[in-house]
Amino acid sequence: SGVPFFQAGDSFELYGRLGMSLSSRDVINVSASAAQYTKNKRFDPFTGAFRVDDQRSAGNVYRLNLSWQRAMDFGSVGLAGEYLRRDRNGFDQASDRFLPARQRFLFGPTASVILSPKTQLDLRAQYMRLDEDRFPVTGLQRSFNGFIVTGTVNVIF
Repeated sequence: SGVPFFQAGDSFELYGRLGMSLSSRDVINVSASAAQYTKNKRFDPFTGAFRVDDQRSAGNVYRLNLSWQRAMDFGSVGLAGEYLRRDRNGFDQASDRFLPARQRFLFGPTASVILSPKTQLDLRAQYMRLDEDRFPVTGLQRSFNGFIVTGTVNVIF
């Protein structure tokens, strides 16, 4: 019908990054971010207006990244780690829309290979630990261990 029925709530985000050279070949980077979300709005057909949801559907997110890189003849190698925390959303724990808080840790080696002046291959292999607070429907507090392996090709046209 072309009539909007949903409006996302506002988000407020803060991001900072600091890099420091330890030597002519070694660099350390630290970055941190925080995102806070407000309640969404839904169209109420009975009043013809948007109504603010009773609860936040998204949990606030906090992230901290730390990496070390060493320049090599072919590109660079290094180590990278990340901590991420997402707060629970605002819904009652009995609601099927409830999402518990979770935290994730990543750590592992990285490499960048310069294939040509306009092409770079980035590789990353990281151990992952994910912990999720107790989910009331199941009564379980869940934890997962795994590995994330990624490869990215960057091409300048």
